[in-house]
Parts: sequence; C-alpha cells; structure tokens
Amino acid sequence: MGILSNYAPLDDTSDRVAIPSLIFTILTPLFVLARCMTGRIQSGKLWTDDYLIIAAASLTFPGNILMIVACSWGLGKHERDLKTYPPEKLPFDSGETLLQNTLRLYFADQILYQVCMGLFKTAVLIWYTRIFETANKKKFRRICWSLVGVVAIFTTASVFATLFQCDPINVAWLSKPADCFDTNAYWYARAYFNMVTYFIIALLPMPSIFGITGFIDGLQMSKKRMMSLCALFAIELFVCIAAVLRLRSIGPAALMLDRTWNSIDLIMWSIIEDNMGIICACLPALAKPTGRMLKRMCGPPKTSRRNSSVATLVADSEVHEKIWSKASPSTTGSLGNSEALEV
Repeated sequence: MGILSNYAPLDDTSDRVAIPSLIFTILTPLFVLARCMTGRIQSGKLWTDDYLIIAAASLTFPGNILMIVACSWGLGKHERDLKTYPPEKLPFDSGETLLQNTLRLYFADQILYQVCMGLFKTAVLIWYTRIFETANKKKFRRICWSLVGVVAIFTTASVFATLFQCDPINVAWLSKPADCFDTNAYWYARAYFNMVTYFIIALLPMPSIFGITGFIDGLQMSKKRMMSLCALFAIELFVCIAAVLRLRSIGPAALMLDRTWNSIDLIMWSIIEDNMGIICACLPALAKPTGRMLKRMCGPPKTSRRNSSVATLVADSEVHEKIWSKASPSTTGSLGNSEALEV
C-alpha cells in the first residue's frame, strides 16, 4: 500500500515516486526563492539566468504535482491488477479509464521534464557568460553560447518527438500503444545527450579558472580559492550521477509493457534529476551568504565577533567598490573577474 493510494492487496511501488515528488515540491521552490532573494540583495536586480531558473522551477512544480496525482491513481501498480480491480473502489468508472488517465499524466510530465532540462542547462550556461565577462574570456563565452544553441535545438526536437511519438497522439496513453516509433532508441539517445551535456557544463569553467595556454587566460587567485571555485562549479556532477542512474532504468520502461509498473524507477530518477539540477544551479549563488552565516554561527565569542563583523563589512564594501567601479581599466582583466567570483 502506498502513502497516497490504497489498492490493497495489490502490489504498489508508487512511494518511490510519491516521496521524492512531495519532498521536491517543497524544497525546490525554497532554493529558487533563496537564489532570487540573494541576487536581488547583492545586485539589486534579477538576471536572465535567474528568470530561466524560475521558469524551470515553474514547470517542475506542476510536474511533481502530476506525479503525486498519478501515484494516487494507477502509477506503481500492475496494469493487469487495475483492470480486474472492483470498479466501485476506483476513482474512475473502470480500471481501463484509470490506466488511460494515469498514462496521460505521465505523457504530460515527459514534456515538462524535457523543457525543464533545457531551461536549466541554458540558465547555467548564461550564468557562466555573466560570471566570466572579461575581455580575455571571449572564446569561453562563444563556447557557452554555442552550447545554448545546441541545447535549445535538441530540447525543441525532443518535445516534438515526444508529442508525435505515436500516430495518433492519444495512442501514447492508451493501455496498449500500437503505431509508435522506436521509443527505446529515442529514450537512450536523449539520456546519453543529457549525460554528455551535464558533464560538459560541470567541467566547462575549469579551463577558464586555471587557464589554458594559447586559449584561455586563468584567473589570478590563490590555489585555495581556485579549488573552492572548482568545487562550486562541480556541484553539477550530482545531476550527472542522477542521469546515469536514470539511464539504467530506461530499458524496462521503453518496452511500453505494463508501463504503470515498469516506468516507476525511470520517473523517480527523472524527478530527482530535474529538481536536483535546479537546486544545484542555485547553490553557487547561495555560497557566499551561507559562508558568512556559518562564520557568524561558528565564529569567535561575542566580545570579539563584533569587531570581526565590522572588519568583514569594511572588507566587503571595498570589494564591491572594486567590482562595480568602471573607471579603472583593470576591471576588464583577470583580477576584477576573480573578485566577482569570490567565495
């Protein structure tokens, strides 16, 4: 028996989807709100990448809700069990209707998942172009914008491919899909593309931080700060792990047999993947305020903390003056950029 459904004595694995859906329905909006508030306080406005993250979260939220509803219906149960279950105990007039409505929600969630992934990747790449905005990073920014184009084209193609995977479209949520293209090959291709782009996005800033002779100049900062920056950007590797685990669950789901049962792991890892992608995209923006909060919580005693806070405030004001001052030509070089990336 699942936490959102009671079809005893049927086998029910819907908790694998229901629990992460419920958690991320609360957690993901909180991280996005914290990112936007931090950006608003620090820079006085929201940037394009902030709006893209908001758009991604706006799609992830209803996607989580759809899966919560699907779990209360037929998701996580065997199709054959639902078809023979007493109709008076079902939320619809028959098991067949319940299956079709459940699969219809699953179909809609696939569209939301793909658009969300495209928005999340685009947001991170545009954020890179804003962070590395100095003159000696032109090649890096060209790479980022090229990847934005690739992601946009692939996302658009994936949405259309999912919409028209069956002829007619409504065959996709019938209990026995007939005239559909090879979903197995399509889902694997999409999963491999996501994994490759995740790794590229996670590792892309590393050459710009350390520098590649003849290609990109590195930032002028200590090795400790370089490693801190690398750790921040490498957070995206968590999404890569979720994508790898999701890849392992594609096989049973792509067979299009007993989909309400065989797709449960694929849906679970999809939910984790897109929500963790948004959360990881928010973490670098929260690194500095979180670090300050921890220093205050774990700092010296109260008598000396006041002096320390004053010194920190003065140092921060000096840094911000250097960052936002446009009069000095050095702000177009590596030093100004490293200050902007202070963690």
